[in-house]
Amino acid sequence: AHDPADDIQPIVTGTVTLSVSCAALLDHLDIYMGDVDTLPADGMIIPATEVELYENDTAYTLLKRVCTENDIALEVKLYDVVDRIDGISPDSRGLWLFVINGEIPPLDVQSYPLQDGDVVKWCFTFNLDEDIADEQEN
Repeated sequence: AHDPADDIQPIVTGTVTLSVSCAALLDHLDIYMGDVDTLPADGMIIPATEVELYENDTAYTLLKRVCTENDIALEVKLYDVVDRIDGISPDSRGLWLFVINGEIPPLDVQSYPLQDGDVVKWCFTFNLDEDIADEQEN
């Protein structure tokens, strides 16, 4: 399958802040199917980091680039549905959602264009957004 991340050219158009959190998972370790010992103690796989935004970047292409640069395993289904980040997957009865500027976008991860200054947070959630409400506010 074609990966849209392969089409992104390194033409810098600004910066965005990216973070990846599985903090909600820490409250549900009883149902987590993976290896608890590999989870970050504070739930932050990628703490909030300012990264360069490339022309035509989406939440997915940015995530893939940063994961690749930091040697973090990323698995996707259908080239746009993020299935597993750092070994954490929906097998644990949750899913990966992305929050942009405090809101969950109505578009899928692949077609959501990012803009200079955006704050992108990837969060593992068990009940869609109740357990990441804090992530949306902060």
